[in-house]
Amino acid sequence: MSAIGSDDQDLTGATIDASNVLTLSIEDGASTTVDLSAYLDNTDDQTLSSDGSAGNLSIEDGNTLTLNVNDADADPTNEIQDLSLTGNM
Repeated sequence: MSAIGSDDQDLTGATIDASNVLTLSIEDGASTTVDLSAYLDNTDDQTLSSDGSAGNLSIEDGNTLTLNVNDADADPTNEIQDLSLTGNM
C-alpha cells in the first residue's frame, strides 16, 4: 500500500526543439515528450495596423477600435511644467 501524497517529484527542466517537441525532465525519473506540432496552425497570427489617424487601431479580419486620444482642452501649453531642485537628493 502506498502512502497518499508521497509522489513529490519535481520537473527539473523543459525544452522545445526545432520540430516543436516539448521535453520535460522529471527528478529521479525518465524524461517525457509531447509533440506540440498539431497546435501550430497559425490561427492566432493577426496583424495590428493603423490608418494614420490618431487613435485608430485595426486588427486583421476584425474591427477597428478608435481610442480617445483627446486631451480634453487640446491646449499643448498647459502640459509644460517648470521644475527646479534646491539642495541635494
